[in-house]
Amino acid sequence: MKLSLADRLARYQQLVSSIQQQTQEQKESAAIDIGLEGIVRLEFSGGSILCKDTMHPAGEPFGAYAADWGPASCLPAALPPFLAAAAGSRPQDWAFVDCETTGLSGGAGTLAFLVAVGRPVKGGFFIRQFFLSDPADEQGLLEAIEQSLAGVEVLWTYNGKCFDLPLLETRFRFWRMALEWDRFKHVDLLVPTRVLFRRRIGDCSLGNLEEHILKIARLEDLPGSEVPAVYFEYLQTGHSPRLHRVFEHNRVDVLSLAMYAAFLWHVFDPAFPERLCYPEDVLSLARYLYRRRELEQAEVCLADAETFALGRALEVEYHRLRAAVYKRHGQFERACPHYLTLARHPEADSIPALEELAKHHEHRRREYRQALKFTERAIALAERELAFGAGEQAGRDLPGLYHRRARLQHKLHATETPE
Repeated sequence: MKLSLADRLARYQQLVSSIQQQTQEQKESAAIDIGLEGIVRLEFSGGSILCKDTMHPAGEPFGAYAADWGPASCLPAALPPFLAAAAGSRPQDWAFVDCETTGLSGGAGTLAFLVAVGRPVKGGFFIRQFFLSDPADEQGLLEAIEQSLAGVEVLWTYNGKCFDLPLLETRFRFWRMALEWDRFKHVDLLVPTRVLFRRRIGDCSLGNLEEHILKIARLEDLPGSEVPAVYFEYLQTGHSPRLHRVFEHNRVDVLSLAMYAAFLWHVFDPAFPERLCYPEDVLSLARYLYRRRELEQAEVCLADAETFALGRALEVEYHRLRAAVYKRHGQFERACPHYLTLARHPEADSIPALEELAKHHEHRRREYRQALKFTERAIALAERELAFGAGEQAGRDLPGLYHRRARLQHKLHATETPE
């Protein structure tokens, strides 16, 4: 018996309703299986996602630091270049962003399945985490991110310039969603970590920064390399016993960014008594500022470095930077004592210092005999290094030193020969 068209349409509608009901039940089951309190489902035109809100109270320590951003708080206008994007802004206009993704190398097929957006608020630091329980609802996740960034002026990330933000921009373009990322100022906190702390802590990963700078000890933390596997397990089975650890890993990441930003704010704002506590960090900042030709700020850092017991290796760095700053200022007489110290220092590369002293005595003081002595010492050191097979640079320096010696000998002979 053939069914009428109306009956066939009714059966088709019944089948569609059954599938939709099963899908909804699976999503609700997935929300329960996460094993986290406070999970709610948010509906958007592009799909439904799961959301979890947490609040870190104002003034409550996290590791060695606490952040209490009052309504009148404002970053100073003068900040190092790596924080300059946030200069003069208010914490209420900030957002801290961290993504957990299906791959660690990026690429067109990589999705952000868990995104945390942290905002400083009156009562503390508010964190909202968006979870993509079904990849088909990705457009809904992006809508949620767009809403959470409303009114934001400055984005703070950790390696976001190379990973998080390009990934999100790619996904927004894929869905043809218009979020003007250029309207945000961006501070990538990996940059100050490399500038200030790499010499002392080595590895600049967020975990190492937490351990050595923020003094945060993560207990039973899930390694970032295992995060994608947990999500894939969730998609295959509808639950994962480790998914709550992914949420916690993501929450701590974004909270660490906020505390780190507060720490840097206190270091570089004269209104706070905070300072860099290790001479390696102070000299690293001085070197960075010198390379950017911000000499006055570099001199302030070098004056601060003088208050530390530097040790031999750091003394070399200090005197080299002091001499370089004075030379850049054209204050060659003030640079000379530092070059003399480097020329005598057992752990310093004395050849460049001796060459600078020879230049100064030849061209400015017109003391050719003293200039010749410095040149002879530099030649002796370079020839010795070359003889022991450790003087590639010395081999490149020697022709110039030989030429300088010959010129000084000629000048000395000319000035000392009676007419």
